[in-house]
Amino acid sequence: MALIKRPKLKTPTLKSLRPALDPILNPVLRRGRKSSQPDDFGTQGQPIDRSHPFYFGFIATAGVLTCLTFFKALGSASQVFVLIIISLFFAAGLNPAVLFFQRRGLTRGLSVASVVSVVLLFVALFLWIAIPPIIDQVNSLISNAPQLIGNLKNNSVIASLNEHYAFIDTLQKKVDENIQNGQIAIGAFGGVIGVGKAFISGTFAFLTILVLTLYFLSSLPKVTQIAYRFAPASRRERISKISDAIIGRIGAFVGGQVSVSAIAGIVMLIVALVLKLDYSFALGL
Repeated sequence: MALIKRPKLKTPTLKSLRPALDPILNPVLRRGRKSSQPDDFGTQGQPIDRSHPFYFGFIATAGVLTCLTFFKALGSASQVFVLIIISLFFAAGLNPAVLFFQRRGLTRGLSVASVVSVVLLFVALFLWIAIPPIIDQVNSLISNAPQLIGNLKNNSVIASLNEHYAFIDTLQKKVDENIQNGQIAIGAFGGVIGVGKAFISGTFAFLTILVLTLYFLSSLPKVTQIAYRFAPASRRERISKISDAIIGRIGAFVGGQVSVSAIAGIVMLIVALVLKLDYSFALGL
């Protein structure tokens, strides 16, 4: 008796159990079908006519508004920009002195500290010598102001005008009142508030210039290298050479002015000492 062979049943696999992917319902297949067909966005219009007066007027107006906004921003921050420019000028002027110390083996930080110390020492010496004579002369002017105003009456023309308008008498009376109240110096600055504002603004400007000069002077090579990177690569070498030459010329100019001032001060000091003038050292400075 022949044996009947049963067909072998295939064991279902995970792949066969997966449902068939519908090309319409499946987003991956649908995206692939779409990518093979060009997108239809309609007929492309004509390009903008740049010669049209409206287009030119729009671009010109936008440019003018941009310039006005830029200059208004500069005007509102003009004091800050002035302080930055002054600091850059001082840094460029003191840079040759820093390089002089660097060539002697000091680091740039020590060179900057040495140059700034010398400058601050000179400023302190100048204030120590110049402030006492200035205070004495101002006090002398204030105390002698009524007499000086009264001496104007000795002039015939001024005396004739004073008889008609009495402006000398009014001025002398006003000066006498301010001297008696001790308000003449304060009044010159617009009152007590004006004196405070002038002192605070002057101190702030001095400290700002000092800090910015120290920063620019200590990191001048890095600052210039960063600034040169904004230039086009094709012109970067030329711009860097021209900028380095400008910085060198500014340093030479400042050094020349310092030398001329030193020579003039020494000559003036010698003349003042020979003639026995008052405040000889102040005149020499």
